[in-house]
Amino acid sequence: MGEARRSTRGAAIIMSGSLIRIALNILVVLPILARILSPDEFGIAAMSMTLFAFLAVFGDFGLAPAMVRTPNPSDEMWASALWTTLMIGGGLAFVAWLSAPFLGAYYGHPEIVSMARVLGFAMLLQVLGSIPICWLQKHQQLSKVALIDLISVIASAGTAVVAAVMGAGVWALIVQQVVLAGVKFLCAIALSRVPILARYSWGEIRHLTGFSLRLTASGFVTFLNRQSDTLLIGRFMGADALGLYSRAYQLMQLPNQVVARGISFAAYPAMAKVSSDPVWLRLLFLKLNAAVGLMVIPVMLALAVISKPIIGLLLGPQWLSIAPTFTVLAIAGAVQSLNTPSTDALKVLGHTDRLLAWSLIRLALFLPSFAIGVWLGSTFWLAVLYTGANLLLFFPFQAEVAKKLGIPLKLVLARFAPSLIGALVMVATLLGVHALSPPLWGGSLTNVLLLCGMAALSFLTASYVTNRGFLIENTAHLRHFMREKRSA
Repeated sequence: MGEARRSTRGAAIIMSGSLIRIALNILVVLPILARILSPDEFGIAAMSMTLFAFLAVFGDFGLAPAMVRTPNPSDEMWASALWTTLMIGGGLAFVAWLSAPFLGAYYGHPEIVSMARVLGFAMLLQVLGSIPICWLQKHQQLSKVALIDLISVIASAGTAVVAAVMGAGVWALIVQQVVLAGVKFLCAIALSRVPILARYSWGEIRHLTGFSLRLTASGFVTFLNRQSDTLLIGRFMGADALGLYSRAYQLMQLPNQVVARGISFAAYPAMAKVSSDPVWLRLLFLKLNAAVGLMVIPVMLALAVISKPIIGLLLGPQWLSIAPTFTVLAIAGAVQSLNTPSTDALKVLGHTDRLLAWSLIRLALFLPSFAIGVWLGSTFWLAVLYTGANLLLFFPFQAEVAKKLGIPLKLVLARFAPSLIGALVMVATLLGVHALSPPLWGGSLTNVLLLCGMAALSFLTASYVTNRGFLIENTAHLRHFMREKRSA
């Protein structure tokens, strides 16, 4: 089986598992929890998870992606990497215990101290699971990865719902994270064949540290990019505002989690293997861009237009105030998803220094955007400025990656253009429907299904008329994708 076929099969498996996992969380668990817990409780949970997100930056210190791109790692190398993550995870849990009081003092909520400490234990479990998951990814056993994700999400979601119904309040969200990390670790150890040897050799993994530490440094700056809004909103606008904003941000991340990261997780090993062959790497990169664009652009623009009925259906009427914020954030979500293949291309080429540089550039724009939004006292304007910064940096980032791959920028952008044209026609159609029939924007299941059907039909029709060849080519890829999914 060739690399392209393995990547397609892997993407099918991972995305199928991700779709089930996200559907369970968004269509079942979140609507239940959103009707039991208040925005204030979601905000307190988001505050306590700030420390978890920070420590996750260091996680395995980039050892997992470094192992994936290492040709034929030895058993001793795998074992040494595993023992290293045990030491790292233990150290991070200890740091969480010591720093939790400072987090509580920063937010002015002493109750989050115990939550942050419990999440430190969840971090230990998550770090320990990184190398077994990496082993499965390296050996293209992605059906097991999807199964692990599914089992862990079902277990953690069920625990959260039961805890919330029994009156655990915000602790239901904390326990959910601990169960998720614990079950994922146990399943990963059980299903992988990662060597567990009673010996350790630093020399086996020392040569990986250059790549892994640069990647970790980039991840730290990325944390600041993605968590500065949480830090500022929670500190200066309160738990209720943060709870509302965090739900909008979570919904915005869905297509990126399901599509872009699913394709990336499956394709990264294949990209690493052909990194020394520029022709194959360019071809794979362009196909990835077309696939991500086809599945992300229309979905995100549709969600932006029909945000009010979607939020009303999923979360309930008490959350409708976040609809305008979500509309704007959906555009940022699309841009971030389209950047995923380019980020992976820099990784496989070993340009982690450029990833760090771009993370710093983003931070220089994102942080003032967040600060101005908080100063204005509006998460909506924060979202507008944040989205504008994402759009501003999209073209220079794509231009640099295209240059390093030896591809004209216009060829890279051309892979997105047909999907964007079809999506804009779809947006115009939905806005026309809204003008003619405002009642359809009610948050009932029937209305949402009708709007989604109109969106899909208008997008496919526009794509067929404006660029039939592109649609036929990618529909063929999709049929192949579905065949791989069934055979998996």
